[in-house]
Amino acid sequence: MPHWQTMGLQHLLLMLLGLTLLSCPATFGKMTAEQKRIQKELADKADKEIMFLDHNVLDTVIQNEAWLVFYGANWCPYTQRFTPKWLEVQNRFLQKKYADRGIHIGKVECSIPDVYHGVADFCTNHGVDGFPTVNVYINGTLIEEYPEADEIDPLMSYIDRLVVKYEEKKAAEALVKAQAQKADAKTSKLDNVEMNKTLAQAPVENTLVQHSKSNPAPYLIVAGGLIASMCGIILYRRRQAALKGAYRRVDL
Repeated sequence: MPHWQTMGLQHLLLMLLGLTLLSCPATFGKMTAEQKRIQKELADKADKEIMFLDHNVLDTVIQNEAWLVFYGANWCPYTQRFTPKWLEVQNRFLQKKYADRGIHIGKVECSIPDVYHGVADFCTNHGVDGFPTVNVYINGTLIEEYPEADEIDPLMSYIDRLVVKYEEKKAAEALVKAQAQKADAKTSKLDNVEMNKTLAQAPVENTLVQHSKSNPAPYLIVAGGLIASMCGIILYRRRQAALKGAYRRVDL
């Protein structure tokens, strides 16, 4: 094999090794083959009860309310160790009915090939640089990565605090919205009062003009009557003039 091909292959292997170390640390303590088998078996069993989020709907689902999403790879020993613990967290979560309060959880499997131009791209685009990762989203926005130990009690305590903070956030937003609506209603009421004052203080002729625009029929009737009266007066004067011309002056 040519030297340049050998060097290229070495670089490729080193790059793949680096990505593997980044995604799931290789040193996981000294485990026997039997221990590894049991751990994988327990993880697979837990996965059958865990609520998974499909890659195709994840971005849509997390747009509403708050979500804790566990990203893992079933080949990673750290994911395997954490998966049964996540199942226990899920069970406690469901018992507390946190979904009714706007908090949700789910798991994404990052080792399925040919998804979103490669699973590595999919998980990386969601802020994942290692397994396992638990990301927190509120209305589709990544808030933070769960920062504490991958253990049941710390994670549940974190979720408990998150529920309280999320409800406080919703209450504050509702208060701001209510105050804004109240201010808008008050402004509208003041505008109506000012308009009524302006109309009340307007000159009579302006009022008549406005009224005639809104209901012109009565004024047309009045105008017609005036015109008829004027025509009657003119005809009367012409008749009087004609009669006056018909008489001759007689001297006595």
